[in-house]
Amino acid sequence: MKFLERYEDQIHTDLHAWASEHTHSHAKLVLLDIDPDKYPHQRLLNHTVRSQPLEPVVIDTIATQIEPRYPDFIEAVESNPKALRIAGAILNSKQNLIIGTDHQELVDIALLMAYLSSSLRQKGTALSSGLIANKMAAYLGVEIDNNVTIPAADLLGMAFDEVYLTLPASQSAKERLSVPRQLASKLNKAVIDKGISHRLKSTKRLGKAMMLGAALTGTVNKELDASSYQPFGEIEYVSQAQVDHTQVLGRANIGVLDFMKNALTMVAGTQLEQGNIKVTIDDEPLYVDSKELLESAMKKIADIRNQQDQNHHFVYDTYGNLPVKKSHSNE
Repeated sequence: MKFLERYEDQIHTDLHAWASEHTHSHAKLVLLDIDPDKYPHQRLLNHTVRSQPLEPVVIDTIATQIEPRYPDFIEAVESNPKALRIAGAILNSKQNLIIGTDHQELVDIALLMAYLSSSLRQKGTALSSGLIANKMAAYLGVEIDNNVTIPAADLLGMAFDEVYLTLPASQSAKERLSVPRQLASKLNKAVIDKGISHRLKSTKRLGKAMMLGAALTGTVNKELDASSYQPFGEIEYVSQAQVDHTQVLGRANIGVLDFMKNALTMVAGTQLEQGNIKVTIDDEPLYVDSKELLESAMKKIADIRNQQDQNHHFVYDTYGNLPVKKSHSNE
């Protein structure tokens, strides 16, 4: 792909700079060099990390070593017994399941899916586990202890059968990636067609369903820019009383429908506030195959977050035009 070769160095530079910002968002994160030979998941056409997950008890031990909040996270996930039973039944019946969430910080979706997969496996559910992650993760390492750093992509491979590395289509991604959006779209289409959709369509042949984690917003929740918000025209309404403490869930890319139609979806929300960790998994499976149903699912996630956090008002950016304050630390 000559078109790709022309921009390859620039994509590496942009993703590396983006990863550098994240080293300040978690104590265990470190920046890797740009070295696709040493870190093959940095290669632009290397979009899927395929591996054999470790045993659930080992995954939980490593996760606790990296993230002190993980034990509380376990308790929060297990507070959804009905949703867990339904998720297990869906997977045991050889139907794929997507867990669709918002995105509060870099590690939330990985923590949720790592333990959810472990929990269901320990309950006897046969499943393949998957996660959609930002390609930027290929430029990050995780310090297990003072002397050992593991590439983040390899670490995710310890917890999931398949990790799909994409270039987010969010506004923040567009600002960071100084390459034609056409190229990013082509790379993402390859991830969906050759990675995600291919695996979801292979469930019958493989005899094992996939549970796939996806932060459907593609970006972290952001604070509404109250000074720029004008509640006129085709824009999501936010009352004057709520405008100063509103968190915006970014608009989901309609491209996710290409793979969501091959699975049922259960939506979820997480709150990672130390000492007040909450996980809510809605126990109504959805079939999402249209823009309208996707918007409905996203608004349900916003409702979950409003129930979890009484100090903020969460709203889904239906029209993709709510003004937000820039936030680079956790995206």
